[in-house]
Amino acid sequence: MLSCTSYDGPDSAGLRAKNLSSGSVEIKIDEDTSKDSEVDHTTEEIGLLAIEATGTLEGSENTDALTGLVVNQAGTVNNDTFIVGDAQKSFYDSYGQQDYLEISGFSSSQDLIQLYGAVGDYSVGVSPYDSNDQGIFLEVAGMKDELVAIVKNSNNLDLNSNDFVFV
Repeated sequence: MLSCTSYDGPDSAGLRAKNLSSGSVEIKIDEDTSKDSEVDHTTEEIGLLAIEATGTLEGSENTDALTGLVVNQAGTVNNDTFIVGDAQKSFYDSYGQQDYLEISGFSSSQDLIQLYGAVGDYSVGVSPYDSNDQGIFLEVAGMKDELVAIVKNSNNLDLNSNDFVFV
């Protein structure tokens, strides 16, 4: 079962799921401009719900922010930016260790991880699920730190390095 929604505030967009198979789905977005006086168009937010499915969500052209519960973004041979937050908020910060971005194929020589806020808002530690992976945790005062991302097969992440950008 697949359900898609898209929005940018009250501005709606038409979504079409095509090329649906057991391994992938391609989603096309067409902004509804028939009842629209909008001059400057902005990025749409996409909500995707897939039930009884496994696999990887991959963005195209390194510009897609894919958000949701336990999302996996796989790196490509090009420079990739893994978006864990934007200038307004941190993603994956609502359900403790149940929602996070799983990053595979991260290359510190060419890829970036984008986080909301400042370096002091985060810490890096061993993943709670696999000691070969590292977790990125949002520090929350008075509570257990929030797992926001897991970087697969990583053991040397440094929040002060050029691997991270804070917005």
